[in-house]
Amino acid sequence: MPSSRLLLLQQLQMALRETFEVMQQFKAVSTQGGASTAAASSASESMRIVAKLLASVVEKMVAARSVRCAENVSGEVSGQICTLEFSCDAELGLVRESVSALLKAFGDLHEYELEAKYLTFAVGLETCDKSSNVYVMCSGHLYQRLIILSRHHLSRPEKATEWYRAAVTKRDQAPWPSEWHLGLDFRKGLRSQPFWDGDDAPPFAGLLEENFKNIRNEFDAFRRATESDGVWSQNDYFLQVPGSGSWTEVNLFQANTWDPRLCAAMPTVCGLLQQVDAVAGQPPPSLAKGDTLQITNQVAIFRLEPGTHLVPHAGPSNYRLYCHLGLVVPDGPYLRVGPGPPRQWAEGRTMCFDDSFVHEAWNNGTEPRYVLMAAWWHPDL
Repeated sequence: MPSSRLLLLQQLQMALRETFEVMQQFKAVSTQGGASTAAASSASESMRIVAKLLASVVEKMVAARSVRCAENVSGEVSGQICTLEFSCDAELGLVRESVSALLKAFGDLHEYELEAKYLTFAVGLETCDKSSNVYVMCSGHLYQRLIILSRHHLSRPEKATEWYRAAVTKRDQAPWPSEWHLGLDFRKGLRSQPFWDGDDAPPFAGLLEENFKNIRNEFDAFRRATESDGVWSQNDYFLQVPGSGSWTEVNLFQANTWDPRLCAAMPTVCGLLQQVDAVAGQPPPSLAKGDTLQITNQVAIFRLEPGTHLVPHAGPSNYRLYCHLGLVVPDGPYLRVGPGPPRQWAEGRTMCFDDSFVHEAWNNGTEPRYVLMAAWWHPDL
């Protein structure tokens, strides 16, 4: 291997190692409750610096390689997609790892133009291992992000449609029914609708509404008792617009286990939902067929602080649905699922939806919003 290429590989290894270290520091600050604005800003700037350094080395690698370009991926996406010829698998593997790190870094930083640039590069480079049993989900993530970025962050809806057409052409193992319904672990034959209300709502939704008074009283007592003991944990920090507030949770049921302390504090919720097979029972037998993500149901309280904006995103699977019961709902919080208008939560009322549709939430009010969330298996399984 020429000395110049070896030097570039060494630079890439060093930049990648430093990027991983700073990414861990950024995550630690981002998931730390009560982290100062100065600490968050400093962590963001550090990650931006190392990510752009890694990007510059990747660009040098691109310039040094034999580049092959085609007009598109599948006859649908306009513009050029380039692939590279590498001298060995180790060299290609290192570049793939570096591109994956850039996608995570620029995604967490909400640097959407740069994320889209390297997502396009990742499609051409085929960073997902075709021999892996999660190849469809890995490649799907690239297309999902390109669709969401193009439509919601870069104001290029026509490009979102192009990427969607390319995705369903390439990923015919798990076709998405629309460019709004983009779960990565996608089961065919299940009804595709953003909201599940009226006759489509699960039976336990009515039980929660009927028992709202007791649920709310128990929650109020729990909230007063745990205001400052750290029971609330940060939820998916990368979905929040930086500096826009916080989204936290407490889990009553997770990984097929009920939390005895929380159920003692909120016995009505636990008592009702422990009897609901679609929530607390075993996954339907049909989920054992084929490769699926290791997804279990969940019962939790979600808190959305004032000023928080959860950016458009899609949940992992279309075979698990969500139901929210409004606990404390001030003026200002909204939820949009799919292409329709946003909806508001209401205290004592349920709002059930499919989170594998592109959705976003925000709290434009001055008080926190609290909802009880119960996940349940899709009724068509």
